[in-house]
Amino acid sequence: MTRLVAILAILIIGIVLGAAYRPFSDAIGNFLAPPPLAPSTPSITPLVLPRPSPGFSTQPPTLTAAPTAIPTPTPQTTRSFTIRLRGGGEMTVQANSFDAAINNVKSQGGDPADDQ
Repeated sequence: MTRLVAILAILIIGIVLGAAYRPFSDAIGNFLAPPPLAPSTPSITPLVLPRPSPGFSTQPPTLTAAPTAIPTPTPQTTRSFTIRLRGGGEMTVQANSFDAAINNVKSQGGDPADDQ
């Protein structure tokens, strides 16, 4: 029975001392514990869209094909050619090239000389 009383006495003394020194043990536990982590909340940046102006259409734009490029003819510079005629004489015509000048002479009824 003395053993039982001794055990109970030690138990009661342990509870009383534990209660009395609890703030001290909490302070040591807090000192030895790792620092608490800050709550990791993602930073949210609000997205503010501009309001459309009153004349703004909410319909999506209509897509159209790009205009096709129409090739423009390169400007041909004409100049005067003097073509000698067979049997004498000459004819002056406007043309882009010498061959075109000979064709112009033939189309007007002239007979160009062969030695040009």
